[in-house]
Amino acid sequence: MITIMNSYPRWRYYPASDVPPSWVADLALVFNDAKAKIDTASVQGEKSDGILASLCPGLVQLGYQVETSKKAIDKIER
Repeated sequence: MITIMNSYPRWRYYPASDVPPSWVADLALVFNDAKAKIDTASVQGEKSDGILASLCPGLVQLGYQVETSKKAIDKIER
């Protein structure tokens, strides 16, 4: 099991016998870069839309599609 406990966010990859794919570190870095805005240890009362807005630029840069609002036009259909 790969565990990163001294960084933000703390995470573990499963199955423990596998090496995490390269995208895992990139995704964790997006969360780390947004820590000042999303870390519940220091940020209180932020709603999910605000958290997602903080993560959106980094996620989009990695190639993820991100819903930018709850409006029908901004929804991602699957």
